[in-house]
Amino acid sequence: MTFEEMLDQAMAMLQRRGRVTYQTLKLQFQLDEEHLEALKDAILYTSPQVHSDAGRGLVWTHTPPVVAAEAAGRFDAVLAAVTALLRCEGRVTYRLLTLACGLDAALLEAVCRELTFKQLAYDAHSEGLVWTGEPFAALSPVSPAVQQPARPDATGLPAAESLASSAHVHAPAMALDVQDDGRVPAPTRPAPEAERRQLTVLFCDLVGSTQLSGQLDPEDLRAVVRAYQEAAAEVIQRYEGHIAQYLGDGLLVYFGYPTAHEDDARRAVHTGLGIVEAMGTLNSRLQAEYGVALAVRLGIHTGPVVVGVMGGGARHEHLALGETPNIAARLEALAAPNTVVISAVTAQLVQRAFVLEVLGIQALKGIAAPMEVRRVVGPLETLREATTPAPEDVAPLIGRDEELGLIVRRWEQSKAGQGQVVLKWGSRDRQIVAGGHAAGARAAGRVDACRPTMFALSYEQCPLSRHHACAAGVAL
Repeated sequence: MTFEEMLDQAMAMLQRRGRVTYQTLKLQFQLDEEHLEALKDAILYTSPQVHSDAGRGLVWTHTPPVVAAEAAGRFDAVLAAVTALLRCEGRVTYRLLTLACGLDAALLEAVCRELTFKQLAYDAHSEGLVWTGEPFAALSPVSPAVQQPARPDATGLPAAESLASSAHVHAPAMALDVQDDGRVPAPTRPAPEAERRQLTVLFCDLVGSTQLSGQLDPEDLRAVVRAYQEAAAEVIQRYEGHIAQYLGDGLLVYFGYPTAHEDDARRAVHTGLGIVEAMGTLNSRLQAEYGVALAVRLGIHTGPVVVGVMGGGARHEHLALGETPNIAARLEALAAPNTVVISAVTAQLVQRAFVLEVLGIQALKGIAAPMEVRRVVGPLETLREATTPAPEDVAPLIGRDEELGLIVRRWEQSKAGQGQVVLKWGSRDRQIVAGGHAAGARAAGRVDACRPTMFALSYEQCPLSRHHACAAGVAL
């Protein structure tokens, strides 16, 4: 350690503790009398706010009382504002805190430390804070010097909305109101601690990582692994998957949490194939720069889990518990390099979209019953088979007579030469198929899939979308 580094650490210790004995400095930095004297002289000369306490140690002189009181008051106000915002929103990014509350880096760090120490919030992947406090727990009162003046709530809004409204009416960046008793209003609907979900879990692992660590310098190994993680993350983001954990050179990915889709199983398989393809592109660069080529193995399984916050102290993660993640990991171990292996449950959900190769019944370590396993060869070439269920497999829509009637009426208007646009939410294939059969459309016409949530009906003008036209029973 250089003398300059030792001086910086000694100053940080002194500022943190307020006073430090010379004996503590000697033990902490293993100093003899000569070096201790040099360190003391350097501190006293460069830091006027430090003075020697009768030869016993060094004392950090605090800021003047008025300045200290103002700083404490601002910290209390910021802490109350951030706490109120967290309780209302549940989770807030550091960027929003910086902009909404006018925080600098030091004040933001101090607030984060205060909340995490009190176990009211935890850091989420260095991106923001997540509220963990009790919904109706009493909070620290605001300092009287900076407490917001009481005023009647004339907005007629619930407590949380009234807070947001007051922030717009009164200009200060921290204008989140506080109740007269010093407590912050509690959120009306606290987030559930855990929830049961149907998830498709993808487990991806790097092949031969141990041999790779022996080939490369640690810095080069880090660069290679990061390039692999970034390439995989780009594919995962494309299909709206959620990376739950980076496990060394492995990835644990959820499809169905926090956002659920009707085709999460298909998204997971597309992601697996996309990662394998991305490795081929990445390897051309890694081969030139580091002389290595990467390969991955992927396993996918669909099943029930309970997902919620897990961990302790300042470290928390949203993890899914149950047999499903374990099965996905065991399937990954069965996969050959650069292949995707799925369970029979997942295969049943994606069999119309992908070509699958049966690998037979396999015994999985730690899993009681053997399972049928399949390898994903690739997506089906025909869009009709890949995206549209057969008419006989479409479950009837219950309680949707009015919506189906609307489709029928719009189809009739389209046949009369009046182009129509129908906007709807939900599964595109299922509703259009059911609507097409309800309409009994057999005349020549055109169905155009414009977006995932909108399709256009036109008798003559629009380009054809073959799979929707066939699904609706429309002649081409």
